[in-house]
Formats: sequence, C-alpha cells, structure tokens
Amino acid sequence: MELSKLKPGDAVVTGRIVKGDEANLRIQKVTKTTHTQVVLDNTDRYAIDTGAKIGSRSGVRILRLATKADFEHGESERQKREQFRKEIKADRARRDELASLFPDRFRPAVRAPSSDQPEQFNLEFYNVHEQTIRRMAELLKGL
Repeated sequence: MELSKLKPGDAVVTGRIVKGDEANLRIQKVTKTTHTQVVLDNTDRYAIDTGAKIGSRSGVRILRLATKADFEHGESERQKREQFRKEIKADRARRDELASLFPDRFRPAVRAPSSDQPEQFNLEFYNVHEQTIRRMAELLKGL
C-alpha cells in the first residue's frame, strides 16, 4: 500500500503480522500526513515509507485501507465484548443478591462455581466462629 496517497479522513487498519496472519487490528482515521509520516486520530505517528509506528518496537504498522468488512468485523467484535460485559455484570448482581440473603454478620462471598454448572455457586465465609460453623453445619444436614 502506498501511504503517500493517504489523506486526512481516510480510515486505515493498523496491527501486526504474526506468523503470516494479521493480529491486534484496529481501525484508525488519518488526521494529518506529511512527506515523512502519517498521524492518526489516536495521535500515533507512522513512517510514510515503511508504515511502521514511530517510536515503537512492537511491530505495529499500517496494514491497509479499512474496508466495509473491516468496519463490520470491528462492530461485531465490539458487540461481543459488550455482551460479555453485560453477562459479567448480571452474574455479579446475581451473586450479590444471593449473598444478601444471609444476615450481615454471616454474609458470605458468593463465587462462580468451579464446575461451570449453571445455578451452582461456591460460598466463602470469613471470620466465622467455630461454634457458629458447627451450628450452620447442623442446619444444613437437613437439606
């Protein structure tokens, strides 16, 4: 790709080539070009002759102009991340709700299950007197 033809407003894909595959892709807008470098909207600067990021040894470079497929892929990845964050937030709220069922002085930490079974959780109690633990165990025997 000839970077000298880039102009402000163009969208480019930056990233690395790892074992022949593109990795760590990001879509950035060009804000400025000079005869020696391209400046992107995140203020990163890239050499116009090589496409390599100036001041970095990470191997990040301008790979190509962004296409509609790049934008669609980026949007789908963003939606996946957002959905994952929502699931984490819902899980945390559910665990907090379960912990609130216990009296304040016995409130456990409710953790995700180690078995990945839905509807199962691990409980961790802190600073509970031995006699109280024994009474709790007796109460649980009836379940």
